[in-house]
Amino acid sequence: MRRTTAATQGALRTAIWHERRVELAMEGDRFVDLVRTGQAATVLASYGFKAGKNELFPIPLDAMNASLGLFTQNPGY
Repeated sequence: MRRTTAATQGALRTAIWHERRVELAMEGDRFVDLVRTGQAATVLASYGFKAGKNELFPIPLDAMNASLGLFTQNPGY
């Protein structure tokens, strides 16, 4: 990580998130990071992201059928 002048907790977190984004570019981790840090609704709103639905993926129908009723579908699907 390059040197940072972050003086507050928020500024340091922003610097770390930026560095993680640069280091892991094209690795497919950004979506998970955005959901985990609660930033997905803000950052991805212009792409149609809906909070409360798009944080989880749907459970495949064959997995639902094979579970014999143990699974319930994720909300919104």
